[in-house]
Amino acid sequence: RVYHDGFNKEGADLARAQVAAQRTFRWLEGLPPRVERLSMSGMQLGKDDMIVLAHFLKQHGKSITELDLKANNLDYSCLEVLRGGLLSCPKLTGLALGDNPLWQGVTAAGGLGKVLCSIIGSCAPKLEKLGLGNTGITDQDSSVLAPVIQRLRMLRVLGLSGNSISAQGLREIVQGLKLHNSGLTSLIVSKNPVQASEVEEMRQLVPNSLIIKF
Repeated sequence: RVYHDGFNKEGADLARAQVAAQRTFRWLEGLPPRVERLSMSGMQLGKDDMIVLAHFLKQHGKSITELDLKANNLDYSCLEVLRGGLLSCPKLTGLALGDNPLWQGVTAAGGLGKVLCSIIGSCAPKLEKLGLGNTGITDQDSSVLAPVIQRLRMLRVLGLSGNSISAQGLREIVQGLKLHNSGLTSLIVSKNPVQASEVEEMRQLVPNSLIIKF
């Protein structure tokens, strides 16, 4: 069913997106009621798909516990659309956004970090797994993200591999985790511009319960 609303831009955008992203719209419509896990990895999703998905989450997000959006075509603008849907997912424990060109469309240093903070903040209460590998995160983004990540008390696994985070950026995250007694058990930082010796130094800053994978 295509929703038409001639009285507001949001309704018009949704109606257009449901036509442009018919495959995604039909796929979501065919899901069982109260679905818990949405695996949409590698479906070549873009902004129209995110508009459709955000609307679906607003209607059915109460039961969603995991959302996998890895390996799509999601950029900065898609994140802003997705955030509106994630606000309706209070039980979300796993969010995978890796292998997406999230940096595309960012116009200011730290801009990606800021929108990711909004995304994380919208689903923060129960988040246990967060995948942000290969998304273009920089040191400036890390500096913005660090305080938010530190407040995720339920977070156990954080994937940051394949980004542009130096030892300085990772150190900000690691030191904050130590300071706030984080429950994180796995921090994945491989394929970042960091030397093995620098990672070893950071391992000395964290409890033995936290494994840094380099």
